[in-house]
Amino acid sequence: GQVVGGYRIERLLGYGGMGVVYLAADPLRHRQAALKVLANRLVTNELFVKRFEREASALSSLTHPGIVAMYGKGVDQDRFFFAMEFVEGVSLRDILGKKRLKPEEIAALLVPVCEALDYAHGKGIVHRDLKPENLLVALGGQVKLADFGLARVVHGQEMMTELTQTQTVMGTRDYMAPESRLSAKGADHRVDIYAMGVILYEMLTGEMPIGHFQPPSQKRWMDTRFDDMALKALDPDPAKRYQRAGELARALAQMAPQAPASVIQISCACGKRFYLEPSRAGQSLLCSACGTVLQVPDPFCPECKAELPPGVPQCLRCGTRVKAARR
Repeated sequence: GQVVGGYRIERLLGYGGMGVVYLAADPLRHRQAALKVLANRLVTNELFVKRFEREASALSSLTHPGIVAMYGKGVDQDRFFFAMEFVEGVSLRDILGKKRLKPEEIAALLVPVCEALDYAHGKGIVHRDLKPENLLVALGGQVKLADFGLARVVHGQEMMTELTQTQTVMGTRDYMAPESRLSAKGADHRVDIYAMGVILYEMLTGEMPIGHFQPPSQKRWMDTRFDDMALKALDPDPAKRYQRAGELARALAQMAPQAPASVIQISCACGKRFYLEPSRAGQSLLCSACGTVLQVPDPFCPECKAELPPGVPQCLRCGTRVKAARR
């Protein structure tokens, strides 16, 4: 019931070293939000306050369906907070603890993660703490990247703001690239690609790639092409890894199950339903029951040509708003 920055706290969602996350209600916009409040013991720590504010700044610059959206930030009675999109669902860690996914399902799940990561890197933002706990799977199956609290904002090759010290190590060690374990300074976006390699290996084998590890196919029967993907992402030399997360996304997409041929479904106000071939997209249709002229929507994004899920007015791959989304 307590109100922080205009958000009414409903219940605790989780907590970590930097603060506490609550489920909160936004009465003005009639929506729920995840409210992150900086731990009281850190409020007087100038470095942590800057790091907290940087997380909010990083999130606010990212607008992508695969990344948790930022709603706002502020200070209320000396409490630093920011509100972000509440994702109703579970983390990837929760899923891995309950079931073992098929390699093809793993590929399909990680493709949108890599695409969202590629978008963030294009904006000059490195996550630096990728792990299954920070990959949220919504009830509808969409995966979203969360917690850019350790993000590093860069401009080209130069740091916009250097908040880390030479010997400071940030992130979760098992998912950290070799170069970032020694020092956070100088590590670039390829540390995220290494972390994706760890996540991929863990999902495929149920084990962490620690020390001298075997290719995934020697741990579990699967297409040996997964070996090439995992080992390339996990290469200790950043120059030998995938240089962009989008490259890993395209490699994984080749292994994901192919979707069946698209069918456009539209409904008339009279209740009559039509199931049409994709070639009818953009054309007019006369309802055989009442005579109403219907416009057949395009099931593909006009920008990147990705298939649009039924009823979603925004492309999940590139974020393009679509006026005539498939119903």
